[in-house]
Amino acid sequence: MMETATTNGDFETTTTTTTTPETTTTTRHQQRVFLEAVRTGDMTQLRQLLVGLRPCGVNVNEFNVDGQTALHHSCLTGNLDLVKLLVRSVVYRV
Repeated sequence: MMETATTNGDFETTTTTTTTPETTTTTRHQQRVFLEAVRTGDMTQLRQLLVGLRPCGVNVNEFNVDGQTALHHSCLTGNLDLVKLLVRSVVYRV
């Protein structure tokens, strides 16, 4: 098991994973890209990430140190398009 901390502007997270080192490196990179896209509201990048999710991919339910997920962050920043994208995402479990 590995615990990592990621900081992207307002979105700071701690993740615990139980994957291989190779998968963890890829996952951490994808997670950083996802969090940065959430923070900046990059809908093109977010669509690409959400369509391309794999079991070892991005965790859209990851929460930050304040207990907020990408959906919370999107609501708080008023990004309705991202809220809709996350809610419509098949993998998003509320």
